[in-house]
Amino acid sequence: MGYFPKDTLRRVMMAVFVVLAIVELTRGSWFFVVDVLFALSLSPKILASVMGIFKRKD
Repeated sequence: MGYFPKDTLRRVMMAVFVVLAIVELTRGSWFFVVDVLFALSLSPKILASVMGIFKRKD
């Protein structure tokens, strides 16, 4: 399991969010943080680690 998704749609969406983050950063807007968070949420490795943190332990 890597940081980049295997399917094309998620790869394209991740690239779009990274480009949007760069555009927002060059405009001086703090909204780039939201774009980076959305891009990171598409990563299978990061998503699995976040789900592991919030998984209920019985």
